[in-house]
Amino acid sequence: MAVSLVAYSAYILLDFSGYTDIAVGVGRWLGVRVPENFDRPYGSRSLAEFWRRWHMTFSGFLRAYVFLPLVRGLNRWEALRRRRLVVTSVAYLLTFVVCGLWHGDRLHFVVWGAWHGAGLIVGRIWRDRWRPSGWQGPVYEAASVAATWGFVTVGWGWFHYPLSEWAAWAEAVMR
Repeated sequence: MAVSLVAYSAYILLDFSGYTDIAVGVGRWLGVRVPENFDRPYGSRSLAEFWRRWHMTFSGFLRAYVFLPLVRGLNRWEALRRRRLVVTSVAYLLTFVVCGLWHGDRLHFVVWGAWHGAGLIVGRIWRDRWRPSGWQGPVYEAASVAATWGFVTVGWGWFHYPLSEWAAWAEAVMR
């Protein structure tokens, strides 16, 4: 399954960025400015950075019309106003569940969205509370890129494979 995930990770990037590059090129040819949609997302050092670089138009839409309204709405509750991490966490999770549902109405898309929402929460906690202050430099940067790519690649498994295939794979591994 690992080889399949790596291959699918390459496939989805090449396929999706390829046809959006075609749209950008055709737009320019017709005199219409179509925004860029990818900026080397697999070179991202965090999941938040990945989402700023992957499918940038859709990510911007989710941020403007789902995430930020959720944050504003949750901050209206007095009990949550001072709990920024809770508000951000709920907003990340719900935004990416919506993202999953945008891609399809099957449970594995919801799991994929929840995977990314949970990853963003852990990344936020790492950045704000856990990361030792001295961690920086080229080794840390390379490890961050590798960890982000690995997380995203495993996530493509949730996106691509129905949960029944994950169950069959887990059963085969346990034998």
